[in-house]
Amino acid sequence: MPHVALTAFHKRLRNLEISRVRIENLYLSRIIRLRDVHVVYEALFLRGVVGFEGFCDALFSAILEKKIRYKRFRVALRVTAKPDVFREVLLQGDRYLTWLPYRETEKRANLYLEDGRPFTVLDDGEKSKLSTITTIRNAIAHVSDYALNQFTRLIENKNLPPRWRTPAAYLRAQLRNQPAQNYFQVYMAELGAMAAKICA
Repeated sequence: MPHVALTAFHKRLRNLEISRVRIENLYLSRIIRLRDVHVVYEALFLRGVVGFEGFCDALFSAILEKKIRYKRFRVALRVTAKPDVFREVLLQGDRYLTWLPYRETEKRANLYLEDGRPFTVLDDGEKSKLSTITTIRNAIAHVSDYALNQFTRLIENKNLPPRWRTPAAYLRAQLRNQPAQNYFQVYMAELGAMAAKICA
């Protein structure tokens, strides 16, 4: 049975897709403008990424608090403590934990879990996808020269016309024809698949 954190994250992703379809239908019906669609794409993308971070946080906490059990060869704690003490030690005075860039997650997991499992099961290709997703997230959320330059470097080899070179427009750009999917849909599907692999 999938962990509650994974179930909640997958539900969030389904809801984001429902909202994305609705906004596209409103645009096709000429009820809203393209700039409105772009704002919604940015918001949906941020919610998807935040949802992935929430999944990591919930699963990590459940493992440390022994609310979820794995076979010992799969996942084992390196340290034990009372749940409230664990959280205090983890936070070290911060208000929340950061999970992206993903190396932050792996670093934390290696401190508290044998070989960092299950958070270290992602391969280099999957971690590269998370890096891409984080770059897009930063370009939307931070709007700094550095973040926008990183995004520009990310898409410079994709032969996109100028109108598709903003984060929101890029997320709407079609990546696949069969089935028809844009970058947003592909990235959300990849987040869902990676969460499932971590939780397996």
